[in-house]
Amino acid sequence: MAWPRQLRRQPELARFKVLKKLNFKPRLAEIDDISKAKRNVKTTHIALDAV
Repeated sequence: MAWPRQLRRQPELARFKVLKKLNFKPRLAEIDDISKAKRNVKTTHIALDAV
């Protein structure tokens, strides 16, 4: 895996912390997106039924 320049200069532990943060945030965003997508699908189905 290629490290960004800033991360290469940091000790291993600091790198790990940064990566943990980077990995953690997108997952939360994905969960939000999934729940929004589910809601959209539900509302779309209701809208189609109404038509």
